[in-house]
Amino acid sequence: MIISLLTTLILTFDGRNNSFLKAKQKTERFKDKKMSPRKSYWTVVKQTMKTESEGRIQLGLEPAELWFVNAEKKTKVGNDVGYKLIPGRPSMSLLSDDDYPQIRAVYTKYQLWVTPYNKSERWAAGFYAAGSHGDDGLTVWSGRNRSIENKDIVLMVHTWIPSYTLSRRLSYNANNI
Repeated sequence: MIISLLTTLILTFDGRNNSFLKAKQKTERFKDKKMSPRKSYWTVVKQTMKTESEGRIQLGLEPAELWFVNAEKKTKVGNDVGYKLIPGRPSMSLLSDDDYPQIRAVYTKYQLWVTPYNKSERWAAGFYAAGSHGDDGLTVWSGRNRSIENKDIVLMVHTWIPSYTLSRRLSYNANNI
């Protein structure tokens, strides 16, 4: 048995105007050979996710750092106020897209979903998860592709918890009890 768990985090870092950033390492070549005997160096390229479709992430497909920041506020040293998300080992659904349980729980396709905060959007699988036909819930909300840049945003983290049951025959001797 595998348990699917979706955690919702309402992100408010020193105000409500927050953004979701993805930072990737990139190799650059030195243009001026007099600057260094090296031919290349690493740099960090930050990309602000602007819409909900960019805020859906399948972890583990590419190396990246994930940040939630309030770019309108700065720390004493000049950095954006925010937090870095450090995910663990990612798990993915093994069901095909047209399998009925996957249609009902289509939110399991991605581990991270970033959406604008909306008080009525609380149940990722729809109001009645067991009776959902996949036409309500998180995928419909994020299908609107609303802006998530400098907004009051919500992070939904989907994780799997494997639970393996072991069948064992236990023999009890009444004399040893």
